[in-house]
Amino acid sequence: MDNCYQFSAIRGTQAHRAFYVAMLPYGSVAKVLGAAATTNPKRGRPVNKARIPALAAYLQSATDGHCVPPIHVMVDGVMRFETADFSRSVGKLFLEVSATLDVIDGGHRIAAISKALVDRPGLARETLPVCFYAAAGAVAAQEMFETINEKAIRPARSK
Repeated sequence: MDNCYQFSAIRGTQAHRAFYVAMLPYGSVAKVLGAAATTNPKRGRPVNKARIPALAAYLQSATDGHCVPPIHVMVDGVMRFETADFSRSVGKLFLEVSATLDVIDGGHRIAAISKALVDRPGLARETLPVCFYAAAGAVAAQEMFETINEKAIRPARSK
């Protein structure tokens, strides 16, 4: 692959399909996934711009610690994984630059990260996990979104 993104990653398996988790710096998240963050409404939740300022403010002000959940992305294009010499699960993930990246979950987080970076560029070095899955069609993407958002078991609120 001549023109590609390259990330250190870990390969996992779910439902007999490989997926990859890479730790991306916020700056890369904004650049690589920013355009894809407008999420296809048939596959995910459209980005509600009213939610962005509060999350961006949280990222900008939480200097002692903040927690941002993983972003889930389907890749429609060439994706290759090369294992490291010492492990079958650790290696490098290569994504063709021309691949279509479809954000299944995390559009609001990506938009908030982009906004937070404007006022606090030092956040560009913070990282968060991004899960990459090979595209498996619209039905699989919708099922993934529903699993993440609608079928998740919420913990009881503490008193």
